[in-house]
Amino acid sequence: MLESGAKVFYPNQGAGLIKSVENMQFIGSPREYYKVYMQMNSLILYIPLYDADKMGLRRLSTPEQLEEARTLFFAESKQLPQNSSDRKQLLKNRLKSGKLSDLYQVIRDLTCSKDHGTKVNAEDKYILEHAIELLESELMLIHKLSGEGAGLLVREEIRQRSLDAAVQITK
Repeated sequence: MLESGAKVFYPNQGAGLIKSVENMQFIGSPREYYKVYMQMNSLILYIPLYDADKMGLRRLSTPEQLEEARTLFFAESKQLPQNSSDRKQLLKNRLKSGKLSDLYQVIRDLTCSKDHGTKVNAEDKYILEHAIELLESELMLIHKLSGEGAGLLVREEIRQRSLDAAVQITK
């Protein structure tokens, strides 16, 4: 069980802080819920304890885990499926996993999709922006950054990734 004050990550909303564990009535029976404050969008979520793992709630990544996941971002990109439905399913499954490494891979593979001849559509762009927002929220709490600072950090990594890819292509 996670304790009050724990920094956590929830796949649908990003990083947050457990404020408390509260008993609430649900379909006639009392159940315990994590009350989680999501800093990025000033939102309070109630996540049932009994389902928290299945819903993907996890402790915030450590700086070491962040660095390990970051290496995947700078690794060789993978070609995404050409079929937009297959691509959407793959990307959404990665986002739902809640794993930091999967967030980095979504961002990497979408930003490098042109290199593989894959045309991104509006849905892909939405998924990319959502993945960036989720990553920013985790970086905010790991590095104690503002939303703006985390956004600058992610966009700088994307810019650097693009430069690295361009250098590899010209070799």
